[in-house]
Amino acid sequence: MQLLHPETMILGGAVIGWIGALGLVVVLFKASRKKSLIALTLILIIVGHGASVLGTLADPRRTARNQAVLTAKEAVTLRATPADSATESGKLDPGTLISILSRNGAWWYVSAGTGSGTLQGWIHSNTATPLLSAF
Repeated sequence: MQLLHPETMILGGAVIGWIGALGLVVVLFKASRKKSLIALTLILIIVGHGASVLGTLADPRRTARNQAVLTAKEAVTLRATPADSATESGKLDPGTLISILSRNGAWWYVSAGTGSGTLQGWIHSNTATPLLSAF
């Protein structure tokens, strides 16, 4: 269960981190330079920017960029190399969620399944639709 949305963590963490950074500048240029205030601002910087990094890592869009769904009407043949004449290395049914591991022109090297049931091979990119478009 996720307590905060990744965007909230990214933005909120950045704001807290920058408040800490600006606070550190103010504390360092003040004549009193209390060690407790310096420590507090350093903690704000670390916690804030740490939350931003965690939000980035938790964002599902980070991994969805390399995932697609097979949209062909019939089973898609996995190939050993990126060519129509290549050796067949398996078949995947329409609607299968795949991970795009590599790209070579109009061909994608993909993986589907988990554990010992994982299939890998080359497919033509027009047989699948990415979950997110490339930036």
